Amino acid sequence: MRTRLTIGAYAVVAALAAAPRAEAAIWAWGCQGRVDGRQIIFNRYALIEIPAKAKRAKLDDLIHANDLANSKAAAAAGFDAGDVNSGLTEKMEFIRRGDGERLTLTEISSTKLAVRTRTVHKRDEIRTRMRKLYRLVRGGGPVRMVTMQCIDYLLSTRGGR
Repeated sequence: MRTRLTIGAYAVVAALAAAPRAEAAIWAWGCQGRVDGRQIIFNRYALIEIPAKAKRAKLDDLIHANDLANSKAAAAAGFDAGDVNSGLTEKMEFIRRGDGERLTLTEISSTKLAVRTRTVHKRDEIRTRMRKLYRLVRGGGPVRMVTMQCIDYLLSTRGGR
């Protein structure tokens, strides 16, 4: 019996020693802008349209939100991201919850406004602020141009430090 416990303990220790360290990076992005009397806000997971006068949180907070919709109306008018792992690419597609309508944002221009790099608990934090001009097409509707303030945020793993 004692031999089995000893062998079992060694097996657990060996398994833990062989397991890789699990440290995750955080990558978040998002933009907000106005077009036709509405605010367009999107992050890695979703896009919502709300009245231009509605109060929203700071963009820094919105990029980290799992759910942008804080009301049933915003949730109903929300779109899910077509690809949550692509980042701020030149062409992004969002699909409306429920009816499947597509909204496409195509980047026309981008200007980097600021880059802040610092170390946070031995991890690299990089926050890039940009102004982007997008071509917005919703379903078969007219083409709109929208200027958006954007943030691309990365908190790296420890990187062997």
